[in-house]
Amino acid sequence: HIVGHLWSVAVGAQFLAVWPWLLLGAMKHGRAAWLARGGAVVIIAIMALRSHLRWFADVPEIYTYNATESRIDALLIGSVLALFLREPRAASTLARIVSRPEAVWLMLGGLLVSLASESWYRGGPGYSVEAVLIALLVVAALRAERAGGWRWLRSKPLAALSAMSFSLFLWHLYPLTLDSMVSSVPT
Repeated sequence: HIVGHLWSVAVGAQFLAVWPWLLLGAMKHGRAAWLARGGAVVIIAIMALRSHLRWFADVPEIYTYNATESRIDALLIGSVLALFLREPRAASTLARIVSRPEAVWLMLGGLLVSLASESWYRGGPGYSVEAVLIALLVVAALRAERAGGWRWLRSKPLAALSAMSFSLFLWHLYPLTLDSMVSSVPT
């Protein structure tokens, strides 16, 4: 329980042990676009695998939530998106999509619907859909940040929260566990 949340750090470490080498090799041989397309295929395959495990193999959701092979797509989505953004045509198309307010509201609405969905959906394609929507919202926020009304994204309080967020994630269960040992303190 106290270190269970560190699985995500392990997944990230495994990803970072492999991805940079693939990226360097692809860039060295002029295959970055190929790597992006291959990554997109892997993302779809992982989403299909996770959906199969949840829907047909009756694997518990806790497995599809924690297993490296069924969650690596979230990291890969950000990496593939970054590679696609290197291609001018793809970058301009995506910029047109995420700069439209109705598209941002649609992405936010889709994310909220997905987060509120039943476990059969979330444990299947839902995690991938959520990662794609979050990646697109990050691109929209980065584009909007350049506009006047969004400069608060670079404010000192948000920068401080960003700097602390990983540490807070790593340590958040320890006070909660201590709290559960002391019955007089509400969680």
